[in-house]
Amino acid sequence: MKWKEEEINFLIENYNKLGRTECAKQLNRSIDSIATKIRDSKLNLKSKEIWSDDDLEWLIINYKKYGVGYCVSGLKADRRRVINKANSLGLKTDIIIKSESKNKPKVNHMLFDTEFTKESAYILGLLWADGHIREDKKITSISCIQSDIEEVLPVFLKTGNWLISKPLKKYFNGNEVKTQLKLSTTTWDLFEILKKYGYITKSNGCPSEIINKLPFEYLKYWYRGFLDGDGCIKLGKKYGSEIVFTSNINEGWVFMIKLCDSLEINYTIIRKKINNGGYSHFRINKKNDVKILGKYLYSDYDGIGFSRKHKKYLDVCKRFNQ
Repeated sequence: MKWKEEEINFLIENYNKLGRTECAKQLNRSIDSIATKIRDSKLNLKSKEIWSDDDLEWLIINYKKYGVGYCVSGLKADRRRVINKANSLGLKTDIIIKSESKNKPKVNHMLFDTEFTKESAYILGLLWADGHIREDKKITSISCIQSDIEEVLPVFLKTGNWLISKPLKKYFNGNEVKTQLKLSTTTWDLFEILKKYGYITKSNGCPSEIINKLPFEYLKYWYRGFLDGDGCIKLGKKYGSEIVFTSNINEGWVFMIKLCDSLEINYTIIRKKINNGGYSHFRINKKNDVKILGKYLYSDYDGIGFSRKHKKYLDVCKRFNQ
């Protein structure tokens, strides 16, 4: 929106005493718009940036535990402004992270928060199942069997530049298992989004917030991603078929119960303790229910996901003549 002369005059007269945030509010413009106008017009203005009592209290409460980046995002403030105010108050933080490089490959974080696509919805489901979020370095990553990663790599790349590892040899109980690949990104904004939706504490949490945020038409992609990460489709040699999801023993399965209730699917939940831990299974083992869930997940199948699991669903349909 083009600047009017009276707006520029207001900025010149009031910026030093009101600050960028208040000027933006009174001119009904974004903070970025104010900063850009000052820079492009080469106006020699310096803002005192008046801090409200609420903002100061919020900064004092959160700075030590969560660090600069979190406070910048929460206060929607300039990074240097936050650091200067924290220093003037004698605040220290336990989280020391250098500023994010502007030149590194990044993922389009908006696709995971306000501009969802079927690809980002699938990735969010897969990350809830198998993703790993490192809070100290703001790394988002996922490791899977090499052939599976190679299949979904185009899905990930539609959301931005993910780093791809070399093939990783893995061992279980001393025996070599299938080679894996890892996809990762250090996009800080994506990290903050995943943190907001509970991905850092997902082992003891529930994905209801992100599920409620997703548009209805993309929900099946989230659940398809979750199936690829934490579920399996089984087909017995002679008779039975089932879909089983696995998690920790304390998993509440609220999000799966809600889905199954909406599809009128029967299910059972099994919990088993092992030494100091344990696991839980969410099982759907009636053939009609398996077909209903599979149809929901794979209707109008577009190749997004692990093809081996889609093939198993097709085998179930073939076995039961549908």
